Amino acid sequence: MGIELKRIYVEHGFTGRDRNHPGLREALAACRAGGSFVVTKLDRLARSVRDAHQIADDLAGREVKAPEHLAVVSSSDRGLPLADCSRAQENSRLLPNSDDSRRVLVKQLRLRYAGTCRMCGASLPAGTEATYESETKTVLCLACAREATGPLLPDLEHPSAELSPAGSGVAGSSARREYERRTAKDEASLREKWGRLGGLAVALSDERQSTKAWERGAIGEERLGTRLDSLATDSIAVLHDRLIPGSKANIDHIVITGSGIWVIDAKRYKGRPELKVEGGILRPRVEKLLVGRRDCTKLVDGVLKQVDVVRNLLTDVPVTGALCFVEADWPLIGGAFATRGVHVLWPRRLAEHLVKETAGDIDVGAIRGSLTALLKSA
Repeated sequence: MGIELKRIYVEHGFTGRDRNHPGLREALAACRAGGSFVVTKLDRLARSVRDAHQIADDLAGREVKAPEHLAVVSSSDRGLPLADCSRAQENSRLLPNSDDSRRVLVKQLRLRYAGTCRMCGASLPAGTEATYESETKTVLCLACAREATGPLLPDLEHPSAELSPAGSGVAGSSARREYERRTAKDEASLREKWGRLGGLAVALSDERQSTKAWERGAIGEERLGTRLDSLATDSIAVLHDRLIPGSKANIDHIVITGSGIWVIDAKRYKGRPELKVEGGILRPRVEKLLVGRRDCTKLVDGVLKQVDVVRNLLTDVPVTGALCFVEADWPLIGGAFATRGVHVLWPRRLAEHLVKETAGDIDVGAIRGSLTALLKSA
């Protein structure tokens, strides 16, 4: 970058939690009119918009030149504007996600904790080499990461986003769009509030929980959708993200087998799903779905409503509901159960059920065509 060594200030044991450390003071004092102020990572400079605002005002008053008065440079993103490289990390690269209009910054590393591949659902023990997606905060096994790069690898003819049959829809697409809409709205609000420091405010601000929930849900649907797509054959058809007529709600996944239709709602909740039964001989029996001690019975109600929608459309075909928890704390033995006719299970157990349902006299292709016409993609 053409910077003299004496103009580089290095600190050890200090963070951007406050401004009271010598390296920062010396660097700021050395700035002159027409110069540039550069930091390797944004959190090395400031952890709050207020501190960053004061630093920027000080530099602007001395006519120190830098993009938006502050530049952030990492080993892989030198010279990019603040808003574009605020979270860049070393050894990172860009991978396309299911929507080619956006690209996700990922980093290959050795996992400190066990995880699950976002695309194929494979378990990744601690110490496994994998890639980490900074935007979605998820991991990919190396095989899926190579698939996701698509055009970057000449031996792959088709990117993973094209694996779903035509007309099946894209798992998690409506949740992903809502997350992006909310994120864009939040960022626009911050930029309007902070003006020339808008990019810095966006980088330092945490996402709202209500916005994160949409991203979390989208990732859960995408993971389950990938597993369901792997089951698709002449005897199993899969549809994703179908809009319920006359409503803004959608059905996450529909699977058609030779024995009937499965309506599947994907959830990415933490905690252990349990069935709690109250009442009995002297009182009416009441079944409650608990997830980590939270009463989530309303999720069962939601699946039953979706089942009724499909039953009303195709009255002669059996319809089964399922709640699939993608990252729940399931026990090693048992765990799956049914409540009010809705199966509560995890992706692998769901796949086992679906494979066993292939025997039957239902015309899978015809039912798929009918549902595709009746339930549009969300």
